Amino acid sequence: MSAPSSCRIPLPRQSGLSLVELMVAMVLGLLLLAGVIQVFLGNQTTYRETQRLAALQEAIGYGVDFMVRDIRGAIALEVDNGMLRVTRDRDLAWCGVDAGVGDVFYYVAAGGLRCGDGATQNHELVPGLKDGSMVIRLIPEDNVPTIGVRISLVFESRSAPGQPVHEHPVQFHVALRNALLPYVQ
Repeated sequence: MSAPSSCRIPLPRQSGLSLVELMVAMVLGLLLLAGVIQVFLGNQTTYRETQRLAALQEAIGYGVDFMVRDIRGAIALEVDNGMLRVTRDRDLAWCGVDAGVGDVFYYVAAGGLRCGDGATQNHELVPGLKDGSMVIRLIPEDNVPTIGVRISLVFESRSAPGQPVHEHPVQFHVALRNALLPYVQ
């Protein structure tokens, strides 16, 4: 038997969230937050990688440009024990070598591209090179006058401390202006 309809107590209308609705909302919020954090970390990694590659590109450009400007006007080039000796009549001091006719040596040591007089003056031009990575080939390689040089370097970089080393080989050719002028006329 049921109670008469006049004895029923009306239930109050529900206001707020039930425990199940609150838990579902929290899970959805955590999933959304995890997605936002994942996007942020991905962008941060991309930014660091972009900065690393930009710094590497700037270092490569500076080192190559510095060497090319010196080599183009060379009177003579020689290769000795992984060092490139550039003999040139310079208008100003260059890598610790006084103005006038003098030799500047380029080589890779202590993780950097260095230049100097081969004895006391040794300046680091660019850091981040693999030791012993400078390979120099005179063009032509026979016993005829040198008209150019091919230089190979290997730059190293890391995405972050403790990460594996990335190697970036760079190869460039430089023609000796003074050696080529007689052929042009």
